[in-house]
Amino acid sequence: MTKDMLQKCTVLYVEDDSSVRASVSELLGRYFGTVLEASDGEEALRLFYHYKPDALFTDIDMPNMDGLSLAEEIRKENEMIPIVILTAYTDTPKLIKAAELLLIKYLLKPVDPTLFRESLSKIAKRIMQNREISTHLSDNFIWYRDSLVLMCDSRVIPLTDKERRLLELLVDHMGSGVSYAEIMAVLWSDDYFTETSIDAVKFHVSSLRRKLPKGVLKNIYAKGYRLSSNLSSNR
Repeated sequence: MTKDMLQKCTVLYVEDDSSVRASVSELLGRYFGTVLEASDGEEALRLFYHYKPDALFTDIDMPNMDGLSLAEEIRKENEMIPIVILTAYTDTPKLIKAAELLLIKYLLKPVDPTLFRESLSKIAKRIMQNREISTHLSDNFIWYRDSLVLMCDSRVIPLTDKERRLLELLVDHMGSGVSYAEIMAVLWSDDYFTETSIDAVKFHVSSLRRKLPKGVLKNIYAKGYRLSSNLSSNR
């Protein structure tokens, strides 16, 4: 999911060392559809305002404007863009300041491949959250309507095709509910010759219920089911 998601995205990479910039840009190009390059913070800021990239990777120590100052300026404009800081040094004051900028990751050079992949995964999830219409089923469960993905605490909950269709249908009728007949029509829309039954519906509902927050998927006696939010503010 990460690579497919990032192939549609633009990343801005800022590094004053041309050889390092070329190497890391090539690596980022394997994942992102477009890689913009800048040699310092001032140039990066101009590119950011012009192109509105989906993510930012930046070194800290650069001429004209350093990486933390760049991130600070960008945060004034955009609180949600994923930002990854790259540095060769472990400077405690800078780490403290970086923590205030809501970074995705603070990576030390040379970059550990595992940590790099982790940062890409977090970036993909953040971009998806920024772009999509979402429904909060509880404080930590979120349904993303465009990509049809259910997540809990930034972890994707695997769903079968029928569970995904069922959840989409229930979310579209949040609070009002859907009948057994409506569920059958959606879940078996491609299986014209398959015999369906209420028991078959109950099987898939039971399977989905185990993957949802407790209490959000409710029975409508002798009719069907409905979904209701379980946010703490509504309890």
